[in-house]
Amino acid sequence: MLCVNMSEMGSMVRDSFSLRLFHGLGKKTMHVVNNLGAAAVFLTLSFLKIFRPKQTREIIHQIFFIGARSSNIVMLVGLFTGMVLGLQLFYTLTKFGSEGVLGSVVALSLIRELGPVLTAIMITARAGSAMTAEIGILRISEQIGRPLYHEDRPSAVSRQPAYCSLDHQFPLTYGLF
Repeated sequence: MLCVNMSEMGSMVRDSFSLRLFHGLGKKTMHVVNNLGAAAVFLTLSFLKIFRPKQTREIIHQIFFIGARSSNIVMLVGLFTGMVLGLQLFYTLTKFGSEGVLGSVVALSLIRELGPVLTAIMITARAGSAMTAEIGILRISEQIGRPLYHEDRPSAVSRQPAYCSLDHQFPLTYGLF
């Protein structure tokens, strides 16, 4: 007959539980660290490929697409926002006899508060949806998502010129607002 000490049995169960716990925790941690490393490599390669001579033409094209083509909608939204803001503030300012400051109040509120937000929304709505549609077309035509062979890299079909031109176009288009 086999004699088993109950204290030893409890110790084995606790050790098994702690091993399973640390094994699962370690596995999840390794997965997160692996994904962070892959993201860091991807971002580094993407950043380095922005400054290639081949990208200059595409960056200029994206600056035109994002900046010049979005400027009309940004100015139109700024015009109508200013008119509505002026109309609403006029009634409030007439109660206090301060109609003379209407232009200053509208200009300051548009420049300080509403300008950056509405510019970002308009550029994101117009250019962002076009870029997303382009990526969707690439995905459907299997230019993205195919197995990687030889020199193909995930950043080969990426949006570096668009991101580079966005960095320049947000402040310039905000100036039009």
